Amino acid sequence: MSNEELYASVRQEATRATQTEDWLRQELAEARAEIERLLTTLSVAKDEAEAQRVLRGQQRERAEKAEAEIERLKEWQRQMVEKAAEKSLDGYRELAARLAQRDEEIERLRSENHRLLAEKSNGRITEAQIAMVEKWSGTAQGSRGADYG
Repeated sequence: MSNEELYASVRQEATRATQTEDWLRQELAEARAEIERLLTTLSVAKDEAEAQRVLRGQQRERAEKAEAEIERLKEWQRQMVEKAAEKSLDGYRELAARLAQRDEEIERLRSENHRLLAEKSNGRITEAQIAMVEKWSGTAQGSRGADYG
C-alpha cells in the first residue's frame, strides 16, 4: 500500500468517524429530548396523582362532616321526641290544628283566585278585584310563616 493509498484510507476512516460522531451527537440530542419529555410527563402524572389524592381527601372530609351532621340531626330529633313525650303533645296538636286551618284557608283563596282569573279572562271581573284576591292569598300565606315559622 502506498502512502497515497494509506493517506486516502485514513481520510476515509476520518470522514466515517466524523459522520459517526455527528450521528451519535444527533442520537444523543434526540435521546436527551425524549428523556426530558418523559420527565415532564412523569412530573405531570405526579401532579395529577397528588391533585387526585387531595380531592379524595377533601371528599372524604366532606363525607365525614355530612355524616357528623346527620348524626347531630338524628340526636336533635331524638331529643325533640323525648321533650314532646315529657311535656305532652297538646301543644303540638294545637299547632297542627292551626296549621291545617291555615292550609285550608290558603287553598280556599287559591281556588277563589283561579275562579276570578277565569272570570277575568271572560271579561266578567276587573283588575282591582283580582288584585284584592291576590292580596288576600299573599296575606294568608305570609301569616302561616308568622304563626309557625
